[in-house]
Amino acid sequence: MEEKEVKQTNEVSEEEKDKKKNRAILLIIGIATVLIALIGATFAFFTAQINNVNGDQSVMVTTATVEGVIYTSTDPIVLNHAMPGDSDEGTFTIENPNTTASAKYTITFVPDFDNFVLTPTEPGDTKEDMAGQLILTVTGPGIVGQFRHDFTDGENATPQPVAEDIEIPANAMGSAGHTYTANIEFVEIDKNQDANKSTNERSVSFFGHFEVTQKVTAQTSSNP
Repeated sequence: MEEKEVKQTNEVSEEEKDKKKNRAILLIIGIATVLIALIGATFAFFTAQINNVNGDQSVMVTTATVEGVIYTSTDPIVLNHAMPGDSDEGTFTIENPNTTASAKYTITFVPDFDNFVLTPTEPGDTKEDMAGQLILTVTGPGIVGQFRHDFTDGENATPQPVAEDIEIPANAMGSAGHTYTANIEFVEIDKNQDANKSTNERSVSFFGHFEVTQKVTAQTSSNP
């Protein structure tokens, strides 16, 4: 008699386990259904970084692969063996081939090499007097007026934000894209600039590139 009771107790225990498993499965299915419904009604945000160094485009996608903006440029911004009055100009274009989603992008200029100095060469001159010798200007649709930055102090040159969160509409290709013009100039100032003049012993140079960080908004497909 005792053995039958024990056996019956064990059977009930197994039945309870099966019921718990079934309830867990139903709960998981319910949660999954809710998530699918939510995903179908939300927007997904993806970020990608597109760099252009020496004219070669490379793409690094940081979260998900999406159809991103296209960054096309001329030669990089370069002053080699510079002398006062030298300058270099280039253009780059940002296009959005995505036919359904607009994009927002930010432009940063990165100085790759800069050995210009603020060193005074005449008695009484200060470093402040020697500023303004190496000027980068950028113009384009995402910039009010123009971007202007002094890179004369090469030792402390850092990346500079040129334009932030600029929106480009869907399918903005060709003439509908955003074209920018960049110019770097070794400006002649009313001071002795021998410290930055290239000689046989020392070549004074500058070069850099633009980085475009992009955020694309794309609607996820809805589930029926």
